[in-house]
Amino acid sequence: MPRRRPLIAALVATIAVLAMLWRAWQPDALATLDAMLARGELHAVVRQGLLPAGDPQRAAALVRVAVAQLARGEDLAADASASTAIGLGLRGEDLAIARLVQRECAARAGDDVAAAQLTPLIAPGTPAAGAAQVLAGTRAAQAGDTAAAAPLLATVQTAGFAAAAQRALALVLAATGDDAGARTALDAATRASGTPLAILAPLVPPATYAPDTLRAALADPDRPLAVARVLLAADRPALAGAVLGGRDDAPALALRALALLRTGAPAAAADLLADAATVDLLMLRAGTQLAAGDLRGAATTVGMVQQLAPGDPAAARAAGDLAAAQSDYLAAAAHYTRARELAPPAARADYALALAQYYGETGVELCSAGMAAATRAVDLAPQRASAYSVLAAARFGCADARGARTAADAALALDTADAAAHFWRGRALIALGDRAGGTAALVRAADLDAAGAWRARAEAQLAVLEE
Repeated sequence: MPRRRPLIAALVATIAVLAMLWRAWQPDALATLDAMLARGELHAVVRQGLLPAGDPQRAAALVRVAVAQLARGEDLAADASASTAIGLGLRGEDLAIARLVQRECAARAGDDVAAAQLTPLIAPGTPAAGAAQVLAGTRAAQAGDTAAAAPLLATVQTAGFAAAAQRALALVLAATGDDAGARTALDAATRASGTPLAILAPLVPPATYAPDTLRAALADPDRPLAVARVLLAADRPALAGAVLGGRDDAPALALRALALLRTGAPAAAADLLADAATVDLLMLRAGTQLAAGDLRGAATTVGMVQQLAPGDPAAARAAGDLAAAQSDYLAAAAHYTRARELAPPAARADYALALAQYYGETGVELCSAGMAAATRAVDLAPQRASAYSVLAAARFGCADARGARTAADAALALDTADAAAHFWRGRALIALGDRAGGTAALVRAADLDAAGAWRARAEAQLAVLEE
């Protein structure tokens, strides 16, 4: 026995050394998750970031999961992940980021008191604090609160977030009439440099307008109207409405109504257009009435449009929208088809794509009229990825997986970021027996539309594969 003890001790020591070497060789979990966050691979972060209990990196990994969930719009899950991570004993930057996630979840839920209480818990001077300012300032601007938004956005120096802050500030200053300040902010956004912390990369607000577009609007002879158009396109409807004030000329009325519609007030938008007399304003009124659920009012307005402009493709499209809202899908398809045929050559592709999308979304006559409409859309819009994506959907829905893959590949050749194309390519590949390729395509679709419908659809299919 005594002779065996040295051998056992040596064996134990060897195993310990091998274990240390193994851990050193293994890729660092946090570095892996950070790289995924920087690349926008949020699905993988959520799935792979839940480390086992007892792992020393579990808390920090959970913070990264929380950020991914927040970027995906999964606020309840994000708040739970951040809270659990804090409970495991976070420190430093990771703690500040966890508090940032909690604050964002509270603000999105409309709990201003909780958001205000969490703000001072985000360590000042940290990247998380800068990110918090940008997100809060952007939210205030979207709500039309320029007094709150401007000071939050003006002082952000955080790498990767400074440019976004200055772009958002330029919109706020343009909305308040400070054109010189808006131009200065645009220049500052151009000069801003630096890369955000990988963990915070998914939270950087995307650019919603081209700086030159705002510069041109500031110099436009009808500055208020031009600036309002930019603000509306940049998802600042409350600011757009404020810029136009009480203007009642037709272009301004249309923009004011759209601004109200975008802020979730369709009934108010319809009321604003109560005295509309032109075809364009009447069609917009019909749209606002449909959004407000006023089918009777919409029917009256659509009837007026059809009397004023019986040969206008937009009038036929409005009739289709009304029929669809009334669940008369065959009538809607007939109206949309008529709109496509009435459209001038320059606009026919738009109407053809809208018709094909309608068939795809409803499934009505998908393998007959729907397939023909999708094929026609590709013929009229051969340079649009969305046309091929609709064709891929129609082919897959009609049991042509190989044709669906071909159409999806054509869409991706035009736009590699088309989430719909990745989704249908994934479905087609799985149907053709390529489970690995199909899974990768579905994951890509989920990441490209992280907070949208394609992510939900893609992950529903991935869940089926895991059963």
